[in-house]
Amino acid sequence: MPAALLTMFIKRAFETKRIVGNTYEIVPPDVSLQQLNVAICEQNLSSCQFCTAAYCVLDVSTLRLTYARAGHPEPILIRADGSASSLASPGSLLGVFPQERYTSASVDLARGDRVVLYTDGLEDALADPTGQGQSLSERLAGLRERPRDEMLLQLAAWIDQQPGGTRAADDVTVVVLDVG
Repeated sequence: MPAALLTMFIKRAFETKRIVGNTYEIVPPDVSLQQLNVAICEQNLSSCQFCTAAYCVLDVSTLRLTYARAGHPEPILIRADGSASSLASPGSLLGVFPQERYTSASVDLARGDRVVLYTDGLEDALADPTGQGQSLSERLAGLRERPRDEMLLQLAAWIDQQPGGTRAADDVTVVVLDVG
């Protein structure tokens, strides 16, 4: 129940745009996360309620992706050529430090690129206990040629093959953005 209440609060408190006259402006990701962090901290929630977030805004006319993170795993950018990199930006958990500052970063995307956002449950579910296997970035890049739906099905199959399989200890959420 506390997680559901926190989710409802976040949905109402998270400001992504502001109405200005007869139009609106997009609130930059770092500002949105900072305002949300303050709002959560002001709630003085019991049982140490906090959360993580990665918030991205895509300008569809320029294909510029602006993003910020709050303790969340770094999104992975897989370029059309198959190279992969993490989209890093500093920022601590939401709801812990009221004075925390978040930083937006930007990257220009191109046709054929793919951005993968995911929860830490995916990292946990696909972790190689020996440390000898491929990194998550490498595994995702290896699925680059597959359509988005097939990529997600392959990730689900990999998770099911792990010890614990569908009974993973943490939730697993994956969002894939293909630039067409």
